[in-house]
Amino acid sequence: AITSTFSTAFVNAYETDDPAEWEVGGALLTESKSNNSMRLGIINGGSSYFIPVKDGWKHACEEHDLTCYIAHYDSQNSTMEEDCYTFRRLNVLNWIHEKGVSGIAIRPCGRETKDEDDYIEEAAALNVPALTFDS
Repeated sequence: AITSTFSTAFVNAYETDDPAEWEVGGALLTESKSNNSMRLGIINGGSSYFIPVKDGWKHACEEHDLTCYIAHYDSQNSTMEEDCYTFRRLNVLNWIHEKGVSGIAIRPCGRETKDEDDYIEEAAALNVPALTFDS
């Protein structure tokens, strides 16, 4: 029988063992055991609805022996004074320039503005694919 440990109860922000997930630069989620040079990042949503996304991301990164980073903006728990857009943009640039990521998945802030495209275009200009999900 298949059982699920996922709770359908909604909370404003999911609990994390690593508060770095709320900071620019995010947290190291998995590290390649064979020195695979591919590094990926995901900027996840901040509610409990995104726990399965984090779990799936971690599983896929482990299965493919990748180094992966995760960050999520949560206005209640973030140590940043910047807004959601700025948090995402700074993470994209940090991961490209400091961590050397090869691709980034981004859960947008939830508002449709031209600004949302800016950091995706910046990543593309640096030959780093960036895609959005749940948008």
